[in-house]
Amino acid sequence: MKVVFFGSDHFALPCLESLMKHFQVQSVITAPDRPAGRGYKLSETPVKQYARQHSLPVFQPESLDETLIQTVSRLDADFIVLVAYGKILPERLIRCARLAALNVHPSLLPSYRGAAPMEWALLNGEKETGITVISLERKLDSGGILTQKVVPVTIEDDIFSLRTKLMQIAPPLLLEAIQKVLSGERPKRQEGKVSYAPRLSKAHGEINWNNSAWRIYNQIRALADWPVAYTFLPLTKTRKIFRIKKASLISLSGTHGKPGEVLETEKNLMVACGEGIICPVLVQLEGKKLLPTLEFLKGIRLPAGVILGNSL
Repeated sequence: MKVVFFGSDHFALPCLESLMKHFQVQSVITAPDRPAGRGYKLSETPVKQYARQHSLPVFQPESLDETLIQTVSRLDADFIVLVAYGKILPERLIRCARLAALNVHPSLLPSYRGAAPMEWALLNGEKETGITVISLERKLDSGGILTQKVVPVTIEDDIFSLRTKLMQIAPPLLLEAIQKVLSGERPKRQEGKVSYAPRLSKAHGEINWNNSAWRIYNQIRALADWPVAYTFLPLTKTRKIFRIKKASLISLSGTHGKPGEVLETEKNLMVACGEGIICPVLVQLEGKKLLPTLEFLKGIRLPAGVILGNSL
């Protein structure tokens, strides 16, 4: 069986590796190199790096135009597989697959269609999510379901641990879906309430301390990779960006001070929310390195009563 693989993010790598063990991967389509980091050097996608290491042909189209369609068509692939690619394939490209075009999506479709399903599941405090393998259609994540598996989301999960869980179960589910296609099984129509997981921006990271501790905790764990939840720390006459990469819940209820008020800085950094209290565990002040909170407090004077936030 011949496969053309579309993917960019490292979430796609276990599926690509699994396909290489069982099928002939003819080509990999991934996003173009982009400037990244402080020096804005061109950066390759994780999928491109993996493909080059394994001598797989790589295409990096800026747009999914007629040239790419003709290129993929000439490969005469049995399957097109898309995992964390970042673009919707046009119908003519989807039809280049002789047997099926499949998409591995990290949610329980039809919930959380879109670009950031894992992050939005955490933002909304979901207790479960999963992997769904669907047939590709032109409309966003709307294809029929071939296979689906539920994964519990624990209160300790953040985007890193949840991503790892879903990456581990995705490859066998993809292989199961391919076998169903080969045996003649038809995809089942998606049923239930449709919800969406739009692309994140840096603005999603700013903490509103009027929100509950539960909501802020979910924001911190959901955005721990990017953009990272942040607030502003008052230092003399300036306020610096203060990122919180990890936190723990102290209290879910009650009013313990003004929203954003620092309640303790001796043994922990405890901050009052609109309801409840959170305790930042890993923090980073603008221009400084990421530190455990107690290490951070050794190097900066932060008295109780300081109000975190954006207003001077």
